[in-house]
Amino acid sequence: QSLIRQVDSTKQATKFLLKQLLLESHKSGRNNLMASRTHEALQAENTQLKQLNSSQRLQYEQTITTLQNKLKAREATIAEQNKMIDQFRKYHGGGGGGGRGGHAHMVPNS
Repeated sequence: QSLIRQVDSTKQATKFLLKQLLLESHKSGRNNLMASRTHEALQAENTQLKQLNSSQRLQYEQTITTLQNKLKAREATIAEQNKMIDQFRKYHGGGGGGGRGGHAHMVPNS
């Protein structure tokens, strides 16, 4: 009879431990599922941030290219205007002489 009680006690302890194991396993499974969902959400967010970063970088590079092109165009315009001013001064005696006819300062080469 003592042996039967011992077997019964062991049976009860085993049953209790199996229930505890089942509960812990279920809890662990829920935690793993939540962690997996969180991981997937973070991966999706990371992908979106990478796409946004790439888009902004492309927009930034396009803006820089546009501004560089505008700068080159303005520099070319300024250079052309400076050339025209130099030619004007060359043909009109250096821009001085205020009202003396412009060509009065030109001395022919001998």
